[in-house]
Amino acid sequence: MAKGYPSRHRAQKAYWRGVKTATTGRGMNPYRNPFLKKLFERGKLNPGATPPPQFAPKPKPQRSIRAGDRSARASGGPGRSSGYSSSSGNAFGRPLRYGQSAPQQPPLRPRRPEGW
Repeated sequence: MAKGYPSRHRAQKAYWRGVKTATTGRGMNPYRNPFLKKLFERGKLNPGATPPPQFAPKPKPQRSIRAGDRSARASGGPGRSSGYSSSSGNAFGRPLRYGQSAPQQPPLRPRRPEGW
């Protein structure tokens, strides 16, 4: 960039900072550069503008659920720590990967041969 002119990003940031100042009613012009000062003031005159995603305000983080507030249903019931149900995959309760087949479990009792 030529000497005295800020980068595009700094110029956009100055404008959107002015818009934010106009909407909140708080803040002052922090720029010494006359070009950025002018853009900040121009942004203050346009309080209804919608900023692009990189200059939009960040969303507030969601409140996490405390350990004591979880219900038995949300945690999968007693004795289940993974949240997977045992019916959807292998014996450990985790789903099978692509191309895997469910292991065949032997019967509980061996069958009696015919004719007993």
